[in-house]
Amino acid sequence: MTSFPRGRKRSWGEDARPAWHGLLLVAGVVVAVLLGEVWQSSRVAQLSLRLDHSRAPLQAARARLQSLRALSERETPRKELDGMAAKLGLKPATPQQTILLPGGYLAVDESAPRKNETPVAAIAEGLARALVPDARALARPPAR
Repeated sequence: MTSFPRGRKRSWGEDARPAWHGLLLVAGVVVAVLLGEVWQSSRVAQLSLRLDHSRAPLQAARARLQSLRALSERETPRKELDGMAAKLGLKPATPQQTILLPGGYLAVDESAPRKNETPVAAIAEGLARALVPDARALARPPAR
């Protein structure tokens, strides 16, 4: 009988086989991690879309609520408000409670020229007024 060799001798040897198994294992782990990352990002996108779809009706409901409140405030009759004021014990203001102040007390007369003012001070004051506007009361027109 003639014997035939069962397999050929590999040129890279027997030690290389475990290295291939290790590389395949690492590649499989990398692919699994990447698939997990893609799954997580698609899940986040899905949740974002669901949140956006649920937020739109909420915003529409809030806008409707605001418009209905504004409409009810405009349509509340004065008689109804007078009745509510009477229940709360509120009274209208009397003439003794009204105080009229002179116009010079409320607003500074800026038309009068200032004495001893240098041009540099005038420019600095104008710049300061432009950058930081004053909160001041305006004079009322005289009562007729």
